[in-house]
Parts: sequence; structure tokens; C-alpha cells
Amino acid sequence: DFGNVSANLNGSYRSDTPLDEYDAEGIQKAYALLNARIGVDNISGTGLGIGAFVRNITNHYYQEGVISLISNGPVIKDVNPGGGVGYASAIFGDPRTYGLEVSVKF
Repeated sequence: DFGNVSANLNGSYRSDTPLDEYDAEGIQKAYALLNARIGVDNISGTGLGIGAFVRNITNHYYQEGVISLISNGPVIKDVNPGGGVGYASAIFGDPRTYGLEVSVKF
């Protein structure tokens, strides 16, 4: 009796998502993520387990959030003399990640 083998393949789909209500450019287009894991538990009745996993198999590049700070002041002929340039930053999702897991159940 070698142990209990398990395998899992899962995916998720996210539709277009507005990331910032004030920025028309702050929309993350729809995307899908795919993950996989295979493992063996209770190897030879010892309670020892080992597994391997991959997350974001397709290495999809996507944003989870943005922060935009726009300048204040009037805009005259496409120039904003009353404020600074402002800035925007983004939070991106994890790239492809893989690894091994070892567990002991007692």
C-alpha cells in the first residue's frame, strides 16, 4: 500500500472588472486562471505526505487593484495649472508559482 494519491485541476473566470470608479482606463479585462496539484498522503501508512502544485499555469498577467491620485484644479486647454501631475499605481496578481509540499499527520 503506497498511499492515497489525489489530483486536482481547477480554474476560475473573472469578467471585466472596474478597478477605479474615476478612471476609465482602470478596467481589468476578463481573464481565466488555471491551477493544478497532485499529491500522495499517508505514504506506506506513516502519515507522511508529499505534493506538487502549480498556480496560474498560463502565467497570465493581470491587475487586482489600482490607486489613482489625480491632481485638483481647473483644466484650461488641456493644461492643469492648479495642481500637480498626480500618479497612479497598480497591484498585480501573482505570476506562475510552483512548489512542493511535505506534511506529517499524527
